[in-house]
Amino acid sequence: MGLLASNSPRHLHLSHLEHHVQTAPMPRSLSAVSSLEIRDLNRDQIRFYHPGYLKPLNLLFCLPRVDYSPAEGAFGVHYLTALTACQIIANNAFENGYLARDERGKDRVSKDEKVLLQRDYWFFVEGDERYAIVPSFKDWQFPHDRLPDWWTPPSSRTTIYTKRCAVTNTSYAFTWAHLIPREEQQWFSKNGMGVYGGGSHTIDDPHNILPLKADLYVCFDQNVFALIPKTTGIPNGIEANNQYVLHVLDGREAEFTALYHSRPVETLVEGSREYLFARFARSIFSFLKPFLTSGVGRRVVRFRLRAADDDAEEEHLISEMQNVFLDARKLESLYGGGGHKKKMVSLEDSYVDVEDEWDDDQPGRTEMEG
Repeated sequence: MGLLASNSPRHLHLSHLEHHVQTAPMPRSLSAVSSLEIRDLNRDQIRFYHPGYLKPLNLLFCLPRVDYSPAEGAFGVHYLTALTACQIIANNAFENGYLARDERGKDRVSKDEKVLLQRDYWFFVEGDERYAIVPSFKDWQFPHDRLPDWWTPPSSRTTIYTKRCAVTNTSYAFTWAHLIPREEQQWFSKNGMGVYGGGSHTIDDPHNILPLKADLYVCFDQNVFALIPKTTGIPNGIEANNQYVLHVLDGREAEFTALYHSRPVETLVEGSREYLFARFARSIFSFLKPFLTSGVGRRVVRFRLRAADDDAEEEHLISEMQNVFLDARKLESLYGGGGHKKKMVSLEDSYVDVEDEWDDDQPGRTEMEG
């Protein structure tokens, strides 16, 4: 059951209004949930496969059909979002990774594709059908100076110090969400992410922080959605510049999708580009657990820093990519989760010293003040 589910039964209404819900801009004053068209996204997903393993043990992950294609009159998945997710998993294969409609890779998806509509797709890396995958965010190396061209810098005119939710534009019950969470401090440091942002060189840099309403913060923490740049259309058919929007990744959250999918995100500025990409990657890696714990071995690649040979004091560190085969037992031990429950979200912990730093110049309400 999804995060936003209730104990009451949910009625699914399927009609032409689905198109309206997904394509019409959502007003700033949200409609009552009961008036929205709720699609059963958990049963309506697109599957992405690894060609180097036997089916069905080669299913990498799934994404819900949340993007509407006017040309086809059907829902699918934003092509560039899906492609980039696969490329990240395949160790940042941005130059040589592609999607195909068949398991041999002959029917490639065109670069002009807007929305994926087929049920099954295979992701290939040219010259390496059995390519290794990065098993987790902690094992992933950030692709400095190699981000895909379509992942453009944000260009919001809103100040980063605003105290309004970046999605709903409301000023009540909001908190501060880290794009790269504080719990990833070790990854942040190992990958030198302090070079981005506004010059503070810390994980609490304002460019790594976004004001979100409390319920949206909880969903963000649970990887229900990511913030993605998408090309927006205008009435005469001409495409506008990329704008960051909320993109739903979790098929269990149909009600959340009806309310928030493709809503524009404000208060994002140029220095947030790399942090947004890292957060998207972190969300995608959270969906890999079934692939890693399916009872078969996998080829994996992991980013590591280690001391140079004969350097007992660890004065000189070198980086390396460890490409290894891990059997099923080792994968379960490392990435199975061990039955531990996910840490409960703490709204208070998300806020602390950011407010202390800003209060002198930005006096105003506290974290959860309504």
